[in-house]
Amino acid sequence: MWVGKTRELFFRYGFPEFDIKKTDWFILTRSYEHKFLREAREFDEIIIRIRVASFNRKFVT
Repeated sequence: MWVGKTRELFFRYGFPEFDIKKTDWFILTRSYEHKFLREAREFDEIIIRIRVASFNRKFVT
């Protein structure tokens, strides 16, 4: 669940016009590791930082 929610929040902030239903591009998440220092309540404002360790040019259209 956290992978999907993090990706959703990232796209809302970084690409406000992005619509998954209309796009030809998809992002594939191979692995996801997280370290939570504390739990966030449902309506708390939080900051999410995503660090990309490596990438390649394998895209799915």
